[in-house]
Order: sequence, then C-alpha cells, then structure tokens
Amino acid sequence: VSNRVLPLAVMGKGDCRIRGLLHSDDTQRCMEALCLLHPDGEAAFEWEDGGAVLAIKGANGKMRVPRTELYLGNSGTSARFLTGVVSVLKEEGGSVVVTGNKRMQQRPLKDMVDALRAHGCKIDYLAGDGCPPVRIHSCGLSGGTITMSATISSQFVSGILLASPLGQGDVTLQLKEDKAISEPYIKMTVGMMKDFGVAVTQPTHNSYLIPNKGYVNPALYDVEADASAATYPLAIAAITGGKITCEAVGAGSVQGDAAFCHLLAKMGCTIEQSAAQTTVQGPAAGTLKGLGDFDMETMTDAFMTAAVLAAVASGTTRILGVANQRVKECNRIQVMQVELTKCGVTCRELDDGIEIEGAGGVSKLRGAIIQCHDDHRIAMSFGVLGCLLPGLIITEKECVEKTYPEYWDHLRLHLGATLSSADSHPEEEPLAPSSQHCILIGMRGAGKTTMGRDLARRMGRDFVDMDDVAVADLKMPIIDFVTANGWPKFRDIEAALFAHTIKVRSVGTVISCGGGIVEVEGNREAIKNARAQGHIVLHVQRDIAEVEAYLTSDPTRPPLPEAPSVAWARREPLYKDCCSHEFMIVTSEEQSDAAHNELFALVDRISRGASAPILQDTITISLTYSDVRAATHDMAEIEKGADALEFRVDLLAPDLRSHAAIRAQYAALRRITTLPIIWTVRSKGQGGAFEGSESEMMELLKLGVRLGAEFVDVECCWSTKAKQAVLEDKRGARVITSYHDFTDTYYSAAMLDKVLKALHSGGLADVVKAAIKTSKPSQITEMDFAIMTFREANPNTAAVGLCMGAAGKLSRVSNKFLTFSTHPLLPGTAAPGQLAAEEIRTLKIDLGMLPAERRFFLFGSPIAKSASPAMHNAAFQAQGLAGWVYDRCETTDVAVALETISAPDFGGGSVTIPLKEELLAHMGILTDSARRIGAVNTITARLASDGSRIL
Repeated sequence: VSNRVLPLAVMGKGDCRIRGLLHSDDTQRCMEALCLLHPDGEAAFEWEDGGAVLAIKGANGKMRVPRTELYLGNSGTSARFLTGVVSVLKEEGGSVVVTGNKRMQQRPLKDMVDALRAHGCKIDYLAGDGCPPVRIHSCGLSGGTITMSATISSQFVSGILLASPLGQGDVTLQLKEDKAISEPYIKMTVGMMKDFGVAVTQPTHNSYLIPNKGYVNPALYDVEADASAATYPLAIAAITGGKITCEAVGAGSVQGDAAFCHLLAKMGCTIEQSAAQTTVQGPAAGTLKGLGDFDMETMTDAFMTAAVLAAVASGTTRILGVANQRVKECNRIQVMQVELTKCGVTCRELDDGIEIEGAGGVSKLRGAIIQCHDDHRIAMSFGVLGCLLPGLIITEKECVEKTYPEYWDHLRLHLGATLSSADSHPEEEPLAPSSQHCILIGMRGAGKTTMGRDLARRMGRDFVDMDDVAVADLKMPIIDFVTANGWPKFRDIEAALFAHTIKVRSVGTVISCGGGIVEVEGNREAIKNARAQGHIVLHVQRDIAEVEAYLTSDPTRPPLPEAPSVAWARREPLYKDCCSHEFMIVTSEEQSDAAHNELFALVDRISRGASAPILQDTITISLTYSDVRAATHDMAEIEKGADALEFRVDLLAPDLRSHAAIRAQYAALRRITTLPIIWTVRSKGQGGAFEGSESEMMELLKLGVRLGAEFVDVECCWSTKAKQAVLEDKRGARVITSYHDFTDTYYSAAMLDKVLKALHSGGLADVVKAAIKTSKPSQITEMDFAIMTFREANPNTAAVGLCMGAAGKLSRVSNKFLTFSTHPLLPGTAAPGQLAAEEIRTLKIDLGMLPAERRFFLFGSPIAKSASPAMHNAAFQAQGLAGWVYDRCETTDVAVALETISAPDFGGGSVTIPLKEELLAHMGILTDSARRIGAVNTITARLASDGSRIL
C-alpha cells in the first residue's frame, strides 16, 4: 500500500497527509526516487506528528526528468511502479535510468518493457535484456491500447495503471491472459486510484480503461496496516497454540493477504475476523493439519509463511500457484526447499510451488543455519518456525528492514520469543542455491576431493565424493571389491551410482568423481549430458609426475592395472571431451590457499554467468614472455594501472607450446594476477609467431575457453566455420574478433567500416579489433571516424582501433577500449608503436583528454585526522590534475555516501568503517576478494561500453 500511495500523492493535485505509512527500506527507496522526480525535490515532503504523518505537496502531474538515476535497491514494487510512472515524462533529449542492486538487476521487467515499447515508448536495457537497469527516454505515454502479459508479476499491471492517467489520452490496458497473476494486488491498485480521483473501469474481465484525468489528492489518507506483515504474528499463534489479534487488518482490507486467516482455519485454527481486525487461536502445538492441495495464487507473498507451518503439520501440503515467487528477491521456491531440508523436512519443488511432507511437530526436526539470501520474507518465515523449533540460526537478520524493520523486536517484546545474537554475516557469503552441479573429474590423486570439499564449503553447497558413495553401496573398501570382482564390474556399479546421484540431487552439489569414470562410454555420455543441461564439469589437473609419485606412496588405494602415466595418456582426451572447463593446480601444494582461491574464483564466476565487464578507458598490458614464470617478481609493478593482461600463447618458448605446458603457464599467470586475461594466439600472417594449421589454432583457442580466460582473441583470417565454433561456444568468455594488417596500406573510413562490420560476426563478437600499420598520421583520423560510426550503430559492442607504427602512436591515446600497451620491464613490445601505459596516461593529461574536474572521497567515520586527502591532492597536483580533488565524506549513513557517489563528477573513493559492508550491495562490479570478504575498500567510477556509469 505504501509504495502505491507515495507515487499517487506525488502525481496528484493538492496537498496530501499520509498517516500510517510503512517505515521500511522499500518505502525509503521509493521516497528517495520520488524526491528526484518532484520539481520541488525534498521540500515537497515533510514529516509531521513525530513521524506519524507524511505531508506531500502534489506535483499535479508536472514531474521533472531527474539528473541522476533512480536507484531502488531491491525494491521490486518501486522499480516496476516507477518504470511506469517515468514513462509519462516528456522532455526533448531527456531520459531516466531505473536501476537497483545486484539482485534487482536479475529480476524480470521484460513483459512491462515489451508492452511499453510496443506502445511507442523508447526503452533501452543497459545490461542484460529483460532486467534493470533500463533507460526510459522521455517521450511521453500516448493514449490507446497497451497489450501486456501478466503471468510473471501483477506489479507490471499496477505500474502501467498508476502511470496511465498522466498520459496523453485515455489508455486501455489489455491483458493477453484471461486472468492476471495475483489479481487481488491489481484490485488494490485500482481501488487506491479511485481514492485519488481516477475511476478505472473494466470493459472486459481482462482489460482496464484508464481515463486521461489527473489525480486529485485527498487531504488525509490512512494507510492500511500491511496484511503481508500480519501473516507472521498470526502464523506464530498457529504454530505455538497461542492467541493473537492483529488490528487494522480485517475482512474490509483491499489486500489479498488479509485472507490468510482462512488458510489457518483449514489447518485447524480458530479465527475471528471483523472488517477491521483479525484474531487467530492456534491449536495445541504440534497438532496443525496439512493443507493438501492449496492454491495460493491470490496471496503469493504469504506462501513461505504457510510452508513453515506445513513443515510441522501432519499430512502432506502442496502449495500451488506461486511460480512467480522464483523471480522475487531470490528464487523463493528453491530456497524454501533447500532451507527446510536442512531442518529435516522432506519437501520437493513443483513447477509452480512446493510439496511438503509435514513432520507432525518438531520432534523429528533439527535446528540449522538458515541462509536468507537477503530476502525479508525468508527471514520472517523462518522466524515463525524458530518460535517452535529450537536451534534455528537466521543469517542476514537485518534484511527484514525491507518491509518490517520492527519484526525481531515485536517477536521479542510482544510475542515472547527468545532471541539471541548470532553472526549475521558469514565470513564468505554463499552463492544463491542453484540446481547447477559442479562435477569434478580428473586423475585419482589430482586433488579433486581436497579441493572439492573446500569449494563446497565456500559455495554453501553439499559435497559428495563418489568413492565414498561406492564404499557405502558396496559395504566394503573399493580395493577389496576390485580384487574380488575386477575393474569392469566396479565401473558398471560406478556408472549406476553416478547416474543416481545426478538424478536425486535437485540442489547444486559439488561432486567428486573417481579417476576412471571416463573409461566407460555410458559414463562419458552421462557427464556430457549433464554438461549440456548447464552443469559445470571441471577437469582438475596436476602434473602427472606428481600424481604418479603420490599414488604409488598410498597403500590404501586399489592398484591400477597400469602405471598412472599410461592411464593418463589414454584418459586425457576423454577428460577433454567431457569437461566444460579445466583447472590446473600450479604446484603439488593443493592445500595452499592460493589454489583454493583460484578454483573458487573460477567456479564462482562460471556459476554466476558473470562475463568480464567491458569498460571504457581501459588498458591492456601485452605480455611478451617466452616463459611467464619470469614475471613472478615484476608482475605487481607491471600490472599497476592496467585493467587486463594479454597472454601471448604464440610467444612462448618452443618447449612450452604443448597443451600441458600451456596449461601450466596459464596457471602460473593466474597465481600472480587477478586481472582479466586475454588469451591470444597470434598467427604469423597477423603479426605473431604461430605457424600451425587452422585445426591446431582452434584447439588452442578452445583450450583458452576451457581454462576460463575472460577474453579469447579470434583472428579474422580463419574460415567462417572455424570462427563460429568458438563464437557459438564461449562458455562465459568474451570473444575479441581481430584484424591486423602490416602492409602499410592506407584505409579510408569506409574501408575500415567494412572490416569492422565483418568482424562483428552478426553480433556474436563482444569486442572487435582492427590494427593496421601506417606511416601516415592522417590514418588515425580515418580510424577514429570508423570506430565512432561503428559504435553509433552497435553501442553494445566495444571497438578497438589502433594504428601501428610511430606515425600511429596517438591512436593508442584516442582508443577507448582495452588499449594494448607495454611496460619497460617486459622483454619487448608485442606490436610496433606500442606505448607504455604510463605514457598513455601522461599524454591524456597533456592533451586534456581526462575529465577536467573529478572529485574523490574518503568515506566513513571517524576520519577527521586521516592523511589520505593531503597525500592524494599532492599527487594530483604533481600530475598536473588541478581540477581533481580528494576530500572527506565523514558519515555513518550509507544514504549520505550514496548521494555523494551519485554526483556526476564523482571519480572514486576509499571506504573505511562503518560503511565497508553497507556499500557492497551498491557496486556494479566486485573483485574476487571483495566478494569473498563481503566488504569494499576502494570504489572507482567507470564508464561501461554503452556510456552508462558503473561502480
């Protein structure tokens, strides 16, 4: 209700005093955004009566286009409602960016955007299609019919309903389906619009006619108590056998969740409900009844509350009609299944809900650590369960501030719950639950079990060792079974056990397989099928000599019928055929933290589907070592100021060009840098040293993809079929398609445009790169114009344009993306005319190509005595950056820090206590270390490839 009344009052005519507004993170986000849209800003909002009443001066439909983006955290209602509201703004050249935190950027907006686009609105996705952030161009909302699908969220419907009275004519909103999801929430929106003077009618059961009539604010508006929040205390009465009355939520409510008490009655509770209040008396603890099949489509937000009650009830409950809950703050259906299972509850996911076998009380259940995934409703639901089940630890307890900040206090003070403090932030935040397994294959003794067990711990997943599964099934050690029955018989059993494990594990698990699992064709097909379904199949490797030394020293292992090196020679191509990725342990020290960190970083990136960001004004250092281990002591200096490293595979020494040696070289490079790696095998015709065949080149490029290189360079000179094989199977890598010409041919902008279009490969390329040798400085002008033209036509594809040779050096200054550079400590340059990164920065300063004014800050408190400003400002002055200033932002309030960060001249900052954790959620890109420790030390503001700002 609160996030509906706020935009209504801002859009309306006249003053409106709102009483009973929910004080929560969601409403705060909505208010902050509306302050940016209101022509009077914050002055239009005033708290009265000690915060009990919010007075809003209505803008009478005359909202402004804000200068900064609307950041809405993880408030789905705010994002959907305000996407609709800002679509009515009209200003020549204006636009509004609607964005949020990382989870918000994964939540769907597609149906709403599709409908508005089809109606003539211009909306751009700024990251992945279908989700925020989006840029809504200020073209206004015309009258007529808007057709939209409403199977994912009723909030899409409400967003367009709320906005339509301020359009340029009457609007008919026609739903594609006979019935929208969560229809009571739409009825709530329509009812509230009527309270503000706009009467919506329904020509048919699935269409809405919204008149082109401005809102008129009521002098006073009383916000109903939150019916969704009321489900939790009512459920506590049900689960404990107590009696609770919730005032201001009754049968007269406009909210669908007010009917939750009728679900409780079906479970055995006694209910009384008047128009204005609801009372629930629970049965004796442990005697709740299961619901059988129960459709909760009209109160989807309450399904988690019902699920924890079903867990302690008798009988089976099948909650249906809540498929849209998979795309909320987290995949709620999956998370409930995972977390209830931890407590000993037998449950399983359904396509549109969850099936729970009630335990008939808590005697058969156990306490557990509940991962809430920053979802307020997960936390509050398990808070209900914790009132009966001892030993329940709920992490991220503060996430309830999103909609019910007083929740824990109410449980303790009013409901008598016993609460104690626990660490709310695990040292390493696990990933969201996933059905994606990580299957580890490789030779026995390579480190799969040691590495896999630690990987599972870091990811918050279960670990299964298939050797342990086999021992449990055989009821004897593997060595005894093999001695008595032979390897073929064991392989058959191993195949059946693997198939069963993959089938029964519905939640993502780290699975370590036996070394010989690939020996059986059926197993190989099962592993490849798992890979095709999206599971990670990781080939863990170690130098075979070390593996052999280890295995021959372990008497508990069953002897192989042949030497490990012989088995390796046969299995290596089988592992390669089965795996999606490879991981090479750089030394025999599989216990080292570095190896564990590297493996976690790789699997974490793959499982999140996180490709490397492509940012403007970025520098790549081209490594020219014949053996990258020579860089060990210099890398910290070489990579200063760089954004990526180019690994020139073709420049490795002849004895280091086998795939095994290249893997070891790549692993050695990963050990000394965390920067993204560009995997390049430059052929002789394109200015490199590779002289092999096309098939050999493609095998090397695919090796780079499997090893997890963030970028892979594919030259234009190879056949279309060969290039497509890499472009269509990137496995998370970014592909750079490149063209190099050393003939000193002069290219016009039109000729270069053709080259760039060909490199684009129908949009499959992530970056296009053209590098031509020249003796004419004017070639730079042609190159820059061609790049600019290409980027205007393809704003989501980065373009690199370099002119090689002394006459083309300035092209390395004007180039925007991944400028390939050198360093004095390197053995040589990778191309003629390459400049050092420091030279490029100096030239940009001298030529005035860096922003004239930039502001940097130290955030936190207390920081008054910090020497950082003096040191930074002295450095800026020494570099000739007179307009760059480093200052203090002394605050403990994250909102104040974010306001400073949102300024257009913000360049970056250092973060100290107490804001290190609070600012984490507001970053667009995190380093591996920041993700692991859950805190931010340094912030930089960069431009993405499309020109949008990213932190």
